[in-house]
Amino acid sequence: GLMNNSKVCLIIDDLTNNLKSIISYIESNVKLEYKLIITSQIIEDDIESAIEVSLLPKELCQQILNNGLKSHCSDEILKVILEKIGGHPFLLKQINIIMKNTKYHKEWKDILNELNQLVLKPFENRITFYNRLFENHLKVIPDLINIIKWIDNKYIEFSLLKSLVGFGGIDELEKRAFFNIKNGTYFKLHDLVLDSLNYIKITFNEKVFENKLTTSLKDYYLTYSPNYFRIIYTHSNLICKLL
Repeated sequence: GLMNNSKVCLIIDDLTNNLKSIISYIESNVKLEYKLIITSQIIEDDIESAIEVSLLPKELCQQILNNGLKSHCSDEILKVILEKIGGHPFLLKQINIIMKNTKYHKEWKDILNELNQLVLKPFENRITFYNRLFENHLKVIPDLINIIKWIDNKYIEFSLLKSLVGFGGIDELEKRAFFNIKNGTYFKLHDLVLDSLNYIKITFNEKVFENKLTTSLKDYYLTYSPNYFRIIYTHSNLICKLL
């Protein structure tokens, strides 16, 4: 309705299905001039004006890998990294995080061992890829990983996450680039993080998390907080599963 009354630039971010049908519907039903931008990981060869966003060039890869580090990645090791995972920004960021965190006790030569089980296309060996990707995180922040897996949602309501892990826990997750969108009401998990959590096997005490969720909802309800409704709306699947 809006697009048939005004000139509109519509941006649909991270479309996961029905790509062709949505484009066809808009083309058939909108009569005014409009601009349409869709970002998606779906590959459709016969869509006009499709632009494939390539992986990062060598210079940007170096900047991500060396960000905040005194010891920079050598050209020799950089070459191996790019051969294994290409210029994938999320994976490069994860290597930087491993190198930056002293709890991992890694040197650049150790990263080559990490890369032996990392592949450019995770679907070629999902279980190996995802378990390897999160192996280091599970050693350092297992409780935070458990909570994110338990929530099991791409969008996580901010006040719920705060009540479960506190600001310190949120900082730890942000350091690891788990979220690609953050605002005052929710976080959006990176697609690779969400997929990884769906594949890796973790055991944890769900009752502890359920009690924290229950306590938070009671507090928000009794104080007439809008967080109460945001949590129920965003995490209705989780709440229904618990019920």
